[in-house]
Amino acid sequence: MQSLENKLKMKGKTMFIMPKGSSILEQTLPLKNYINKYKRLEIQFFRKNEGECTFNFEDTVRKYVKEFDLKEITIHPPLEKFEIEYLLFRDKELVFENVRKAIKLSNELNIKINLLYHCRWDIEFLKYAVTPIMKEILEIIGDNNITILLENSTMVAERKHCSVLDFCEYIDNPKLRFCLDICHVYCLANMYKSDIYNWINQYIDKEKSAKYLYQVHFSYTAKNDGYIDKKTHGVVHPNFEELAKDMRILKDYAGFNENVILVTEISEVDYNTRKDQLQEIEWVQKL
Repeated sequence: MQSLENKLKMKGKTMFIMPKGSSILEQTLPLKNYINKYKRLEIQFFRKNEGECTFNFEDTVRKYVKEFDLKEITIHPPLEKFEIEYLLFRDKELVFENVRKAIKLSNELNIKINLLYHCRWDIEFLKYAVTPIMKEILEIIGDNNITILLENSTMVAERKHCSVLDFCEYIDNPKLRFCLDICHVYCLANMYKSDIYNWINQYIDKEKSAKYLYQVHFSYTAKNDGYIDKKTHGVVHPNFEELAKDMRILKDYAGFNENVILVTEISEVDYNTRKDQLQEIEWVQKL
């Protein structure tokens, strides 16, 4: 019988791995060899003050382009109060300004930049409330080398279908794409005590995802949890077999293919060594 590892091989193609670092250089340097190998990096930014809805990513991007051999960067905003709906309805210029900054940086540094935002609303709210503003954003982007990525969240108004994937289909613009966080899918399945296979089969339309999926946040969800105990959320896979199982789920149920970027988004005990993410990348490369 053919092994799971052989079934998952990409037929000679190179998988696009994007290591995930932070805006703190010391926490990103341990990943340098892999960043330079794949010429990609997702940068996690942090909020300095409570209630702050802006963050400076220009200086970090310039510094990292000098430090690493990069062709593409995904900018991940701080984790709280940076959902796309919240920002747009607090002040749409918060998003517009980030788009303009990203365009300037992309042209200055000759690099592709993705702006990622979490999304909580269901598809009907997104269609009727966000569509006009999203079209304005896409007009600003035009032909520039910028992509808006919308990520599925754990706490969402719509749980039977992935609203951000449906919204990407509704807008149908190549500059708006889907970021799938597999840990968030596991969290929902665990919340509603569903088998992961049944859950993702109803939650993700595979053919639709194959068209709009741009990158995956890849990690393990421990102890059938991921949302109550934060230490179980987005951690390193305990072994190669569990990692291969999650890759198989992505391929069989979520339209994952060799054109999709795999972001190793791992919560660490020690972010200054990135020991767990380094292990995760080594296992992913085996596939």
